[in-house]
Amino acid sequence: MAFARKIDGAWIELSGLVGASGTCYPFGWPAEDLQSDGIFPITEPGERPSEVSVIGSTIVEQDGFPVRVWSTAPFALSEAKRIAWDKARAYREEQANGGCASPLGRVDTDADSQRKVNGAVTAAMAAQMLGMPFTPIPWTMEDDSIVLHDAPAIIAMGLAVIGHIQTCQANGNAIRAQIDAAETPEAAFAVDRTAGYPA
Repeated sequence: MAFARKIDGAWIELSGLVGASGTCYPFGWPAEDLQSDGIFPITEPGERPSEVSVIGSTIVEQDGFPVRVWSTAPFALSEAKRIAWDKARAYREEQANGGCASPLGRVDTDADSQRKVNGAVTAAMAAQMLGMPFTPIPWTMEDDSIVLHDAPAIIAMGLAVIGHIQTCQANGNAIRAQIDAAETPEAAFAVDRTAGYPA
């Protein structure tokens, strides 16, 4: 916790708890004694803003008490676009890896699951092409239930997963185009990075 004292009409953050009387208090001293000597805890600001550049903070008075506020400056347009796209790309990856619907239920779509699906689909297609039997696979679904998948079901699941990934990529590209087209930092940050993704 940080503390401040009003000196010559301005709130000054203290490096040590020295009161108006000149008394030096140890940290942890009772709040009522500190306040009676002009020392007050600083109310800290909320989360750092992400749509402006934080260049520091200042102590202001609010209802008679010291409050820290962020000192900010607008981002340059190119920097705003970069930040907006970084956030949009992270959201796209979260959606792409967050599972999707398939004919027999929702399946995982994280990178490891995509590899497993790809391997199973390859085996199912090879078996069909070679006219060989394919042993149905007890597939663990997103909700941890186990559903038996024969070759056509495995292939259908693979198509669902790749369709989901492609949809997320295309949607992310559309959002990026909107960010790239923004003419002000505010417009870049106003692009809805969550819109258009499959449920």
